[in-house]
Amino acid sequence: LIRRLVNPFTPSSDDWARTGGLNISKWIFPIDKERFLQANPVSFGGQVSFHDGYKLFLRPHALYLIMVDDRSDADHSLKKWIDIAVAHGKDEKGAYPPIMLIQNEKREARIHLNLENINKDYPDLQIDVRSVNLVDLSSQLEGFVNDKIREIENYIRTSLLQLPSVGARIPSAWRDIKEELEKRKDRNPYISFREFQRICNSYYSLFREADVNVLADYLHTKGSIGYYKHIQGLEEVIILDLAWIWEIYTDLMDHRQLPATK
Repeated sequence: LIRRLVNPFTPSSDDWARTGGLNISKWIFPIDKERFLQANPVSFGGQVSFHDGYKLFLRPHALYLIMVDDRSDADHSLKKWIDIAVAHGKDEKGAYPPIMLIQNEKREARIHLNLENINKDYPDLQIDVRSVNLVDLSSQLEGFVNDKIREIENYIRTSLLQLPSVGARIPSAWRDIKEELEKRKDRNPYISFREFQRICNSYYSLFREADVNVLADYLHTKGSIGYYKHIQGLEEVIILDLAWIWEIYTDLMDHRQLPATK
């Protein structure tokens, strides 16, 4: 689905069926004739062994898309991902994140999900349910985006524009600092929090420590950086390249699974 959004004229194939681990994309679309919105979709493969790592990328003020297919454990998998989205996507007021459930009915396989347990656990949670076929080339010829894809894309765009953090007015210095961090990402995947403070003060000398923390939280929520102040060992680090921290996490997981050697 993300590949379809980012590049709608790329033909589908069975090679698209699953995401390996995690993928981070960039999707830019027009709001009007003068303004554009950049979204940073993160695709999770769903492997159980990576669940703790996925939590590094879950944010409030985000739109959650959950894809299900005709696997036998679809109901269990759906409930698990709804729990994860609610736990990490609720905002500071306890409001649930917007969630879209997409049924990938590849090869015309019909999906019948039981949403009773979800409705019981989260009676106020609103889930938008859509169906689409992302694989079968008989319904999606090369260079053709069918009506269901357009419908889903329009819903996603509308939902993103309704997120509280989108369109909010921010100080110009914040925007300048964000751009500076983007430039540094190519040279260094992370910087110390002290260096982040120095950058903030170079753009606005009256930045207080509390202001620096607010900005770090804001950029983290927007997905521009990783600021994990509640994780021991990462509280004094600003992650500029989120793909890098995923590589580190998977390397650690691979190392744990290696058999003991002399």
